[in-house]
Amino acid sequence: MKRGETVVQLEARREEQRAGMERTPPPLYGVAMLRIALELKRPGAGSLDTLVHRVTARMGLEEGPFRAYLERDGGLLRTLVPQRD
Repeated sequence: MKRGETVVQLEARREEQRAGMERTPPPLYGVAMLRIALELKRPGAGSLDTLVHRVTARMGLEEGPFRAYLERDGGLLRTLVPQRD
């Protein structure tokens, strides 16, 4: 195998690893979702947007990436919101 082919293969492998890391959310996202779900169960908890803002600020998470994660994988929270009303 030539050196150029090895470099290309290593770059491809790095890209695969980066893509895998992008799909795997930080562990604290699960904790944040649990906290939001528990807050949603409380009477007078406020809107989902308010709770997301409050929990991410309290946990020191970036709100934008967390909201993007919720758009992809936050179906459970969306099912809890109508039950609360």
